[in-house]
Amino acid sequence: MYNYYEYIKLSVIFIALIPTIILFKIQNAYMYPIVNWLRYGLIFMAFFLLSAKGYAQAKPGNMALPPGKIAPVMNELAYWEIINQSLLQSTAQEEQEEFLSDTLAQLSPEQLIGFKLKTDQLLLDAYNGSLWCAAYLMKGGCGEEDFTFFRYWLITRGKKIFDLGISHADDIAYAVQDNINSAFDFEALATLPAEAFKKTTQKEMDDYIDYTQVKTTQEHYPPIEITWREQVPATMQVLCPKLYQLFWTGK
Repeated sequence: MYNYYEYIKLSVIFIALIPTIILFKIQNAYMYPIVNWLRYGLIFMAFFLLSAKGYAQAKPGNMALPPGKIAPVMNELAYWEIINQSLLQSTAQEEQEEFLSDTLAQLSPEQLIGFKLKTDQLLLDAYNGSLWCAAYLMKGGCGEEDFTFFRYWLITRGKKIFDLGISHADDIAYAVQDNINSAFDFEALATLPAEAFKKTTQKEMDDYIDYTQVKTTQEHYPPIEITWREQVPATMQVLCPKLYQLFWTGK
């Protein structure tokens, strides 16, 4: 999906290539040196623009702010495409965080708000007792804040694993059995959209979100049903037998 600056860049490339083709047709022995230098100059400019990252796109303050407070939620497909690309383009969590940071920096302020609110919605969707039990086993203990960071991590695993986690938490074992020493949190996802917004606009994101239209903040969370007790490991084993076998150390 191209933004305004991408269209400008592609237009310049197209304009540069047209005279290049014409120059191939009109060159002659007398004008050959001049035409040749001009031709290669245009080709160089075209390739330079094609490979450029788009400085104007990343320059702070170059994207219009919303006219007032808004509360858009990013499209499901668009959101998961960003997450999936971050997984495909990275081999470690630090690389994924860097990819997400670079990608979000290219979004408009409205898109950044949409990304943040979609993340908040997914956090709420994943707020259940079974998943908290899974997090407790995987992390060797899990308070409320840790559970939030765990749900951020679950989101960054992609839609398939996220859906698996919220529907049948114990099946996360299939996705982590080869990486049981991970920290299983992704705290950075909480701040990346706001940081990108600040970098782009020099403004605070929260000042442009209409929270009267948002139903995914902490005060809207329903009471959570906890059917397990950390003091009674057997209750966790019943709920998440595969994760219990992988992670329980008898604490």
